Amino acid sequence: MTFADLEQLLTESEGDRIEFKEARSSYQFDKLVDYCAALANEGGGRVVLGATDRRPRSVVGTKAFEEPGRAVSGLMERLRVRVTVFEIFHPTGRVLVFEVAPRPLGMPIEVNGRYLARSGDILRPMRPVNCAGSSMSWGATFPQKQHRKFRVQISTRQPSSCSASIGTEDLKIRRFCRCPRRNFLKPLNFLLKGT
Repeated sequence: MTFADLEQLLTESEGDRIEFKEARSSYQFDKLVDYCAALANEGGGRVVLGATDRRPRSVVGTKAFEEPGRAVSGLMERLRVRVTVFEIFHPTGRVLVFEVAPRPLGMPIEVNGRYLARSGDILRPMRPVNCAGSSMSWGATFPQKQHRKFRVQISTRQPSSCSASIGTEDLKIRRFCRCPRRNFLKPLNFLLKGT
């Protein structure tokens, strides 16, 4: 990450993929673990330490994690996802940018028995429909339905989303949605009945 990348990052809004924290003097490692876990559960993102949370953002500098490599090692050990840190020395202070990879498909990251997500500036537990708890079977593949010309395979590789493939040698249709299976299957049944 370059100095120009940091300047661009400071103009972005805090949303699904980025979290800004001032952390002028220090930042608790457990809080960093929680935010990184939430970002990984939401598809990956960045935690920026040493910049103001409110817009227009400015660099205030941070003294947190004097050895960023140790923090990354600890994060990767606890979360089991790839984390990269960039240490940028801005004219007004030091900035740390932690880049967190998305969680493996169907395997939400657990921290101290909790699956976390972000809601604005706070962390909250994920709803059971959004995480793969022990009683859920996300990632299961449903049996294939044979048809005269088509083979239909329906799978739920991610929580609350489905994908289906209808195909012949000449035609392949894939459909992805975030809806109940019964709503998802309606257009597929229409295609099958139309043949």
